[in-house]
Amino acid sequence: GQANFELTRERHDSTPIPFYMLPHIGGSSTLRGFALDRFYGRNLAVLSLEYRYRIHPFVQVIPFFDGGQIFDRSEDLSWLNWHRNYGLGFRFRSASGATFMRVEYGHSSESSEIHIVFGDRERPPLRGPFRYGAYKR
Repeated sequence: GQANFELTRERHDSTPIPFYMLPHIGGSSTLRGFALDRFYGRNLAVLSLEYRYRIHPFVQVIPFFDGGQIFDRSEDLSWLNWHRNYGLGFRFRSASGATFMRVEYGHSSESSEIHIVFGDRERPPLRGPFRYGAYKR
């Protein structure tokens, strides 16, 4: 499983953040049952659960569930307001263990999406203490 939270705020002396730089969800890396960048806003919370099962040394089948919400104020954050989807995917791996292709089908209340991704890199597992990173644009 993976979770991601992104909180954005302007400093008192800055201009408003343009919409294309705000956090967004939807597409092959977040909510796989929604269109690319379907939701965007000031803050983001996303949760992804997958079960990876190897059916061949080079093929994995992955049922998944994704949920997420974009919100402007912390009062808006509620489990009832989350956008949810589920689906099934396949990962094709090379002899070295790297994923070279990922095919996923996600279904949500709005639509169904098929994603084909080449050269996908898996996120390394968390090790050691959790640290807050600094991100500058």
